Amino acid sequence: DTTFSGDGKVVIDIDSKNDFGYAVAVQADGKILVAGATATDSLGVSLDMVVVRLTASGVMDSDFASAGVKTVGFGAGSEYATAIAVDANGRIVLAGYGSNGSDFDMAVVRLTSAGALDTSFSGDGKVLVPIGAGADYANAVAIASDGDIVVAGSSHNGTDDDVAVARLTSAGALDTAFDSDGKATVAVG
Repeated sequence: DTTFSGDGKVVIDIDSKNDFGYAVAVQADGKILVAGATATDSLGVSLDMVVVRLTASGVMDSDFASAGVKTVGFGAGSEYATAIAVDANGRIVLAGYGSNGSDFDMAVVRLTSAGALDTSFSGDGKVLVPIGAGADYANAVAIASDGDIVVAGSSHNGTDDDVAVARLTSAGALDTAFDSDGKATVAVG
């Protein structure tokens, strides 16, 4: 589609380091959100979540965050956004995984439509959700009709991985109406 960036494709280089795109969402106004991770060090070993917003014509949206790019770190190590959704209020929800200092937990971030951390979500706009004693990864996110955020992925049980689901309230707390603690694992095989 040559109406998109002149040749139908865009390459985004954030700060001349390694950048990864894992998920995409299109807003009601046609703007395109790409979620992933971007390197925070010169070696490309430490990464933060990133979301980029493009206009429908494939140009970086200067009205979003800092020149169209928003990075989010949790501080303990690397974070990855592997899923993205937009809620009914235009807020952007990222899901993925982030370091808790010893392994990974599911990570959920909510941004305002302008790309700022939404402090009405968990006080600072981001939350790590530990499921089990091992590494936990979110790979999908959906917004429920009541505004709750549902994330799905996997959790290591000490031997192998199980399917994992967590449900957060729109305020960023685990929804205890879901499986009594807001999270569930299922061993399929």
